[in-house]
Amino acid sequence: MSHHATVPATPAPAERPRRGALARMLGVLFSPAETFAELARHPAWIAPVLLYTALSLAITYSFTERVGWERYLQRQMERNPRFAQQLEQVPAEQRSAVLQRRADISKRVGYGIGTLSYAVIIAVVAGVMLLAMNVLGSAALRYKTALAITAHAYMPWALSGLGGLAVIYLKDPSDVDIQDLLASHAGAFLSEETSPALRALAGELDLFTFWTLFLLAVGFAAAAPKKLTTGKAFGIALVPWGVYVLGKVGLAAVFG
Repeated sequence: MSHHATVPATPAPAERPRRGALARMLGVLFSPAETFAELARHPAWIAPVLLYTALSLAITYSFTERVGWERYLQRQMERNPRFAQQLEQVPAEQRSAVLQRRADISKRVGYGIGTLSYAVIIAVVAGVMLLAMNVLGSAALRYKTALAITAHAYMPWALSGLGGLAVIYLKDPSDVDIQDLLASHAGAFLSEETSPALRALAGELDLFTFWTLFLLAVGFAAAAPKKLTTGKAFGIALVPWGVYVLGKVGLAAVFG
């Protein structure tokens, strides 16, 4: 009679407990591969979108109170001669009222953009990147996963927002430009006489943009490790981004 020794089954490694929203957002900056792998298993996106929206609204409020939209319009007139010409056609006694109305409109638009922009942008970028990764990289991922990756990949812009708030309160109000709070892109080093197309291109060569593209690549590679490497995912991410940049440059060349 033969006896067979029973080999005990090796227990599966216990899954690491899920981290909270704040830990995930910080983890994207300090340990992105591990954090995105967790997000691929347990997609979540609401917390970072709320953070970006809160920062955007804080910037709008701070700019409104400390700088004012009248200064914004003055800067627009300096940049856009056509806008200045239109204002010159208004009778002098009505010019102040017209500027005030436009400043009020700009403030409302600023708050509207602050409320909706990040939610809309992240939703669209997630869809575009999902399509690119699935078609060009055979990643076979779901939109919910892509949304979680994209929402957290935008964390560099939270740092940009904090830096922008500091600029608003530390710089002289007359020197604060709401459209360019941080000189993080190549366009900040070009003169106003530079062609609109070149300014549009340089404006997209941004430190935070490339950081976000890198995090998108890390995130999608972590979600589909059998199909994507970080390098391959980064190359794929550059395709829709490049199309967007070319479109923006083309519009700037045509319409100035």
